[in-house]
Amino acid sequence: QDLLGAPPKGMNNSFTAFAQYVAANPGNSKMNFHWSTLFSQCRPCAIDYNMITHLEHSAEESNYIMRMLGVGESAKLGERYAWSPATADELKWQSVPRGTAKNIYKHYYLDFVLFGYSPDDVIKFINAADKGTVATQIEMPS
Repeated sequence: QDLLGAPPKGMNNSFTAFAQYVAANPGNSKMNFHWSTLFSQCRPCAIDYNMITHLEHSAEESNYIMRMLGVGESAKLGERYAWSPATADELKWQSVPRGTAKNIYKHYYLDFVLFGYSPDDVIKFINAADKGTVATQIEMPS
């Protein structure tokens, strides 16, 4: 069994180290585009999207979306990645310092808002981080 906060087998860095790296780089200029904000990549305000789905709901939504696109139900959207041995997503955050989790939320704040996530969707991850004081309210970036 892997130790919490240790790199997964075959990986060079832990999730905690990755989270701290992302949190320490608040802008997109130094980010690899794979983890820069979707706001900067997808330009959601410049494109008139017909629908937006969340990957965590794609299994339930894919049949409807494929029918709407006229593709048929035989085509499927990708399902969420299962890369972690953790059974609940919140468990991945237990070794991440609370301040790091908050800084990640601040960095991706526009993504959360523009793509339909509320602070209630995020608070469970921040509360799972760093088992220090439990966050009861998330401060919105200014």
